[in-house]
Amino acid sequence: MSNIKLISISTFIIIVLAGIPHFLETNTINVSNYKEKEVVKEETTIKVSKHPLEGKWKVDYREEGSVMYQLKMEHNKLVGYSIKLMDVKGQFTSDHTKIFTLTSFINNKGKGIYSVAYKNKIYDIPCKLELKSSELYVSYDYYGYKDTEIWKRQ
Repeated sequence: MSNIKLISISTFIIIVLAGIPHFLETNTINVSNYKEKEVVKEETTIKVSKHPLEGKWKVDYREEGSVMYQLKMEHNKLVGYSIKLMDVKGQFTSDHTKIFTLTSFINNKGKGIYSVAYKNKIYDIPCKLELKSSELYVSYDYYGYKDTEIWKRQ
């Protein structure tokens, strides 16, 4: 009888010790605070990006070429810059123009301000966002001009 009791206690201890890391682990993301967090594993420091939209995105425009965007956190806000402009012949120029500011993002849908240059003027246009897999749909309607751009993650 003492062997069964000893095996039961040992099994219970193993289950509790194995379950503690799973219990302490959380998979929730605080939407209002997408700061970088340092994760230390086996004496190696790794920076983990928390915002799902951070990174490089490319948009192809049929007759005009394409634009490469970089979305990144600045002062606890996600902002976007055009970093490369490519024409239809494949020639490109570097750029660093601020074109986007995120205002909200929950459950792969959000809103932002998209800055568009037209006839040497900059227009701040409210836009809607929807993230599907590795594509970001950016939709806007500005005085009757409607468009949806498909940004592809690079």
